[in-house]
Amino acid sequence: LKLNLWSKEHRRDPGPLLAGCACYTCRRHSRAYVHHVLEAGEMNAQTLLETHNIKHYLAFFAAMRRWIEMGKWEQYRDWFLGVLSQGAASAPAP
Repeated sequence: LKLNLWSKEHRRDPGPLLAGCACYTCRRHSRAYVHHVLEAGEMNAQTLLETHNIKHYLAFFAAMRRWIEMGKWEQYRDWFLGVLSQGAASAPAP
């Protein structure tokens, strides 16, 4: 769930921050570009990272609301805690 874009391994990485992500940052900029603006101290780096992260926070809270509305909060909570302890996985179907 974490990605260190300061790492030199991203210096020439043409991929998005997260494969399959449709946020502005991932659609328009590569890991290499974000790595560059971070190292250069550009203000744009923080904006790009926040744009990406906010999209994922909003999706996370929307999923939480759906599962709560269905009365299956515990199932989602257990899945999510499993993801945190084992690494990324796809979300269970509501």
